[in-house]
Amino acid sequence: MQAEIVDRRYTPRLDLKIPLQLRLKGLPAAPEHTCESTNISARGVFFVTSVPLAQNTQLELVLEMPEEITGKPPARLCILAQVTRVEPAGPSSQHRGVGVKFLCYEAA
Repeated sequence: MQAEIVDRRYTPRLDLKIPLQLRLKGLPAAPEHTCESTNISARGVFFVTSVPLAQNTQLELVLEMPEEITGKPPARLCILAQVTRVEPAGPSSQHRGVGVKFLCYEAA
């Protein structure tokens, strides 16, 4: 008997490449890093980065939320997010996959 795989997502994810800037929350002097989303939903985003991030780390993200997600014209948002998943870097790469959930946001 095979175990059934259950998708626990509340909102659909779209495979969209969206530029985003990230900075560690609470560290105003921390450098801003630029990367690109792999997929995005109304509640979170997955991206690949060389920045070493740990689960539960809070980030400030700036991105343009696409119309496909909101049903409204694209809007530039500043988002407080929390890392929920980190996929380790491969043996030949320093980049790792990072999933975050959105905690709150405001217009940038």
